[in-house]
Amino acid sequence: MRSTGAVDTEVVLLRRGRRLEYVTLGWNVVGVAILAVLGVTASSVALVGFGLDSLIEIGASTVVLWELSGTGRLVSSVRCG
Repeated sequence: MRSTGAVDTEVVLLRRGRRLEYVTLGWNVVGVAILAVLGVTASSVALVGFGLDSLIEIGASTVVLWELSGTGRLVSSVRCG
């Protein structure tokens, strides 16, 4: 059994992690929008490719948020035993 202080610390850290991940997700969404407009306007394959890379980062941020929600913890505990 965990102490109250450990539970409070875990809650604070999870809240910080979610907040940071939402900021990262927002930053990447804005970046994709800007890069898409600039890439098409400049006919630049490099800018479009960098925008696609940001789409992959958006997917990764979504997975991190899913894991921080606790759903992933349930799945891994079922797998492990």
